[in-house]
Amino acid sequence: MNKDVLDFINHILRTDIQQLKVKNTEESIEFTRFNKGNESVLSERPEILNESIEDNISESETDLVVTAPMVGLIHINNGLKVGDSVKRGDALGQIESMKVFSDVISPYEGTLKEVKVAEGDAVEFEQMLFLLKSDGEN
Repeated sequence: MNKDVLDFINHILRTDIQQLKVKNTEESIEFTRFNKGNESVLSERPEILNESIEDNISESETDLVVTAPMVGLIHINNGLKVGDSVKRGDALGQIESMKVFSDVISPYEGTLKEVKVAEGDAVEFEQMLFLLKSDGEN
């Protein structure tokens, strides 16, 4: 599966979009979100709902993006550095907005490849904050 398509799917998963159809002269793609308990599942075709997106990623396409869940000022966790191992659910930092701090939680497991922002930077909703290299277990 094309990395651009996977990035697009990853972006759509972070929105409230329930259904989307995209067509051009040569191709078309349709996405429908299905709720499964508290989880949402997004599929190109209903018959592949159980197929993992990560199963379709080749080794050269394993960079994972952690984005800002909200607008505010980023505070990167002390001691976090490139090369650190990151587990799914780890707090990589916090975003401060109106004197309230919200954790930036990694939805992935991997190795921190790059920090895209500096301590105290103002960040926008869904702005890229961290880039992880997949360990192949996401």
